[in-house]
Amino acid sequence: MLSKRVKYALAHLSHHQHIARLARPNLRRVQKGDRNILTSAFVVPRAALKCRPSKRIKIMSQPRNVNKKFDPTKAATGYPRIHPKTLNAQTSKRTVDLALPKRSIVVATKTFATGNKTMTIIIKDLLSRIHNSRYQKYRMLCNALARQRAAREAKQRKKLHMALSKPEDWTRHKEVLKRLAEPKPIPTPRVHTRGKWRKFDPTRVEFLSMPVTKDSPESRDPFKVPPSALTYVITKRIKEIAFKKNPPEYIPPKIPGAVSPAAVKAVASPRTIILAKPAVRPAGVETDLKEDAFSVPRQALKARCPPRIRRLARPKTYGKS
Repeated sequence: MLSKRVKYALAHLSHHQHIARLARPNLRRVQKGDRNILTSAFVVPRAALKCRPSKRIKIMSQPRNVNKKFDPTKAATGYPRIHPKTLNAQTSKRTVDLALPKRSIVVATKTFATGNKTMTIIIKDLLSRIHNSRYQKYRMLCNALARQRAAREAKQRKKLHMALSKPEDWTRHKEVLKRLAEPKPIPTPRVHTRGKWRKFDPTRVEFLSMPVTKDSPESRDPFKVPPSALTYVITKRIKEIAFKKNPPEYIPPKIPGAVSPAAVKAVASPRTIILAKPAVRPAGVETDLKEDAFSVPRQALKARCPPRIRRLARPKTYGKS
C-alpha cells in the first residue's frame, strides 16, 4: 500500500521533480553530533520530575537507624498474647483418639478396680472407645499384616532349609554369604588437574578498566551519489507506479428499478426456494391481513430511534452525480 507522501508526490509533482526531491541528502542523518557531550548537564529531565516513587524506592530512601522514643502506652504486655481462635478451639476426633491410653494398660488396671464401681464403669467406657477408635482398627490391621509377613518368612526359611539339604549346598551358600558380607571398596576420588595459571598482565587490567567511549560516525558527503544508485535498474512495477492514474471523470448514476445482470443469471439454492414459499397456515385464519391498515401500535408510538438506525436510514450515495 502506498504511503501518503508517495500519493502526494504522484498527484502534485512530475516524475523529474519527484526524483530530484528523493536525491536530496537527509540532513538529520548527515549532521550528527558527539553523543558524549551534553548540551545542559544540570537540567533534570521532565520524566524524572513527574515520576512517582515505587514502594522499593520509598523503603530504600528511609534512614537505616531510627531512634524511636519509648511510649509506655504502646509497650507490649509481660504475658504473651493468645489468639482468640486458640481459646475457642475444639478438639478434633483425631486428637481425642490419640489421647486414649493403650489397651494393654487399661486391661492391666482393670484387675485393680474389681470392687470399685466407678472405676469399672470408666474402664469399660475407655475400652469401648479404644475398640471403636480408628487407630485401634489400624493397629489390629498392622498386627495382622505382621503375622502374615512372619508366616511368609517362615515358609521361605523352610523352603531354603529344604533346598540346602546337602553339604555341598551349604558350602556354596556360605561362600555367597561371605562374598556379600565383604565391604564395598571405597572409590578413590578423582583429582582434577588444572592448567597452569596465566601470568598477571597489568596492561590488560588497565585496558579493561578504561571507560567505553562512543565514537561518532564519520560524516558523509551530502552530494556524493552511492554506486548502487548509479547501477540501479528500474523494475516494471515501479514504472507503472511512477505515473499518475487517470480515473474516470464521470460515473453514471444507478437506475433505481434496474435489475443487475448477476441477479438475472443467478440460480436459487434449495434453501432459498424453501424460504421463498409462503407460510402454511390453517384454513380460515388470515393473520397477514389487518382490519385497519392505518392503525399504528402503541409501542411504535413510544419507540425512540437509536443513532444506529438513524445512520442506517440515510440514503446511499453512489459516486459523483
